[in-house]
Amino acid sequence: MEFITTLLAFLNLYILFKQVFPSIWRNISLVVLFCLMSLYFVSIPLFLDSIALLLGYEETWNSLITTEGSYSYELESLVLFRVCLFVLAFNILFLLAYSFFQKIFNRIRTHRDPQLLEESNHPHKITEYVTFFSILAWFGFLLFIFQAGFSWDMRELDFTSRTSSMPSFIDSLIIIIRNACFALAGVAVYFAIRYKRYAGLFLSLFPPILVSISTSHRPFAIPVLICLFVGMIHQLYSKSPGEYPKDVNLSQTQKRIFFKYPLKYISKFVLVVFLAFVLALQFGIIRKGINSITALDYPYPISRDSSLNMLYYCFSNHGGYYDFGTEFFAIKRLLITGILPTSVTGQSEGPEEYEVTRYLAIKRFAWGAGTLHASIYGWAFTDMKWVGSFFSIFVALIIAIVSWLGRGSQLSAVVMFSITTVFVSVAMRGSVQYAYSNLIYTLVLFFLIKSFLGQRLRI
Repeated sequence: MEFITTLLAFLNLYILFKQVFPSIWRNISLVVLFCLMSLYFVSIPLFLDSIALLLGYEETWNSLITTEGSYSYELESLVLFRVCLFVLAFNILFLLAYSFFQKIFNRIRTHRDPQLLEESNHPHKITEYVTFFSILAWFGFLLFIFQAGFSWDMRELDFTSRTSSMPSFIDSLIIIIRNACFALAGVAVYFAIRYKRYAGLFLSLFPPILVSISTSHRPFAIPVLICLFVGMIHQLYSKSPGEYPKDVNLSQTQKRIFFKYPLKYISKFVLVVFLAFVLALQFGIIRKGINSITALDYPYPISRDSSLNMLYYCFSNHGGYYDFGTEFFAIKRLLITGILPTSVTGQSEGPEEYEVTRYLAIKRFAWGAGTLHASIYGWAFTDMKWVGSFFSIFVALIIAIVSWLGRGSQLSAVVMFSITTVFVSVAMRGSVQYAYSNLIYTLVLFFLIKSFLGQRLRI
């Protein structure tokens, strides 16, 4: 069984890498982002764990990857086999479904005004985009200050004192608008780094990153960081004249030799180093507190994400396996988000009955408050068992629709990408309900902005 498990993990790894590397140098789509997140959170560590089990080093490996007693790893052949099979089925269905939906949406004609496409790349428009979406980032920051108050010592911030006396609807509305503003801040970051508007880059990066640091809430910073990474790659591989210094008069061949090729290889080297760093994280080499192996005791407080540990728990006998789960409550609640009252999905049964992250916290540690995340695979399995692999079709449909909505112009494409980065990355870690709700409400807010300022911004 260990060999079959390793084979399944390798096949999953191969499929994901095959999607990533043909296009990562030229174009990073939401599908590529999905594959990258799956590789980081689940697929790479899952493959390494299956190798350790195959070679018979599970005890030594457990001591390396276990950061604390609460999240201990006890690798079992049957558990890893179930996880590998489910993850592989989920990813294959996702890629097949996305390819199918993409073909359907490609047949639906979208109006592309040639003048709009030309104007959207004009230097004045680029500056306008950076300015407008930077203002949105700062508006989100002001809403955060309004809710949490302000202190030079960020540890003293009280995130509920300002809104405790407000109606819950107003409080929720402020949170929705704030989150949408931070999601759209990625648009300013992309255009700022892509077209070298570095003042705008600082102005758009500062608000969401500061709030993310002060709250330890990573989704605030995800759009700007991913868009920064994508913008840097697109700048390096741009075919526009702006790629080279204007005061250098060189032939096309000389430009390739002195500028394009070195930058290409440097960027590839940086990405390879980044990949090696990620692998080191998953191996447990770069982390703090390994007292038994002093040679590996590096002073970096980084370790494997706990979502993988929870994923194993969902497929293990510790969870009860067949007597374990929320019985389709979570998917029903997800599908009617923003449409019907949540009581329709069974909210009256208690939060542990329909919210997977709360259910896991109660089931495993009997927490009265707090949540636990088991990646998107663990979320789907906990709620729907093996039928949950077909949840990937719904995820593929969402990404296909968003990709189609971004076909009108370069700005539309970047907006849709920035908005959906939160959905893909947060959902992959297991906060599926939060990711989906945030996507829906951010899209609604964007289309409201578009209805008032669409002609001005040429969206």
